[in-house]
Amino acid sequence: MMNFKQRSFTVLSVLIICALGIGGCVPPQPSETPTPTEIIDHCSEEHIDDQLLPLQLFMREFDDTSFVAQRTPRDQLATVILALQETRRKAVDLQVPDCLNAFHELQIIYMDSVITTFSNFLGGVDVEQVQAQTAQAREIRSVYEIELAALLGVTPVPTATFLPPPSPTNTLLPSATPIPTDTTIPSDTATTEPIFAEAITRANLRIGAGMDFNVIGVLEPGQTVVVLDRTEDGEWIRVEYEEAEEGIAWVNYELVELSVPIEELSIFTP
Repeated sequence: MMNFKQRSFTVLSVLIICALGIGGCVPPQPSETPTPTEIIDHCSEEHIDDQLLPLQLFMREFDDTSFVAQRTPRDQLATVILALQETRRKAVDLQVPDCLNAFHELQIIYMDSVITTFSNFLGGVDVEQVQAQTAQAREIRSVYEIELAALLGVTPVPTATFLPPPSPTNTLLPSATPIPTDTTIPSDTATTEPIFAEAITRANLRIGAGMDFNVIGVLEPGQTVVVLDRTEDGEWIRVEYEEAEEGIAWVNYELVELSVPIEELSIFTP
C-alpha cells in the first residue's frame, strides 16, 4: 500500500509525462459549445395564420356536410351524420400548439353539439329539445367565431350554422323562383369577364404556391382580387397583387370564394 509520498510522486510523474507529450497522454480538449436551436413561436402574428389553417379547413368541411344534412330527408340522415363524425375524428387528431388548445377544444365542442342535434332529430326526439339544442349549437358557434376573429386580429363575421329545421319533419320550404334574365348571345368578339376571388377569412398572399413560400401580403375578409389561374391540383390560386414585385401572388383556395367554379380556371404553366 502506497504512502502519501509515493502517491504524490506518482501523480506528479503523470502530470510531467502529459506535459511532455510522452506515452500518448493527450490533455482533455474543451468541448464545443452547441449552436442554439432557433425556437419558432407558432403563435406569433407571423405564424398564427398557418397554424389556424388546418382548423379552418376542417370546420369548412364540417360546415359543407352540415349544409347537406340540413337538406337531407330524416330517414336518410344516418349516412350524413357518419360523414360529420369522420370530420370530427380528423379534427380531434390534429396537433395544435399550446396557445390554440382552448380554441381547438371549442371547435370539437361545437362539432359535438351539431352531431348530437342531428342524431336526436334522426331519432325522433321531441321537437322542443331539438330546438333547444339548435340554439345552444348556434351560441357555441358564435363564441367560436369571436375567438377566431380575436386570434386573427379582425372583426368577427357571422357564419351560417346548418342545423335541422324547427319543424317536426324535415320538409324544406320552396325557395323563391329565380327571375329570368336576358339571354346574352355569345359573339366571337366578346370580351372575357374578369374572375374574382373574395376572402372568406384572413388569407395570406404568398410569393409561390405553397406554405413554404414567404408571405407578401394579406387579404382581409370580404376583400377581392382578380384571379389569373390555378395549380393543377386546385389547392392554390394565382391572383393579381400590385404590391408584389411581379404583380402577382398566390392564395390558398380554401380561404377564398371564387366568382366561378374552380374548374373554369385555366391551369398555371410555369
